[in-house]
Amino acid sequence: MKGINVRQGKIVTVSVEDNRSDFELMRTKFLKEAQRMAFHRRLAETSTLNAVRKLRAELADRYGRLPPAARRLVKLAEFRVLCAQAHVTRLDVRNGKAVFYRDGSNDVAFVGRVSGTTPERKLTSLFRLLGQKGPNG
Repeated sequence: MKGINVRQGKIVTVSVEDNRSDFELMRTKFLKEAQRMAFHRRLAETSTLNAVRKLRAELADRYGRLPPAARRLVKLAEFRVLCAQAHVTRLDVRNGKAVFYRDGSNDVAFVGRVSGTTPERKLTSLFRLLGQKGPNG
């Protein structure tokens, strides 16, 4: 994951450093194109953790266990909501360093080291950093 840009609680841009894109979600058999697009739209429109979790539960109830890419996308949506709550509007991740920017400015809110070699572990590391430095940190 190279960078996340959040505006008004919604991800504006995300780039992923591996060749797989989380946004090529669920190319598996269990969702048709229209269902995938509806899921992406609904997930992008969520603005609370509760809404993200309800959507995840709905998908799991309807289709069973979500594939790893779908779980990662839901986790990314949770992270986006937490960033918005912490007034983090942009995040750049490069060379193991995460730079969090606050309130739409280029002013650095805080910097931390990202650990992990897989996208899941890197995202978990970003959650940890945000929790340590987040809304009141």
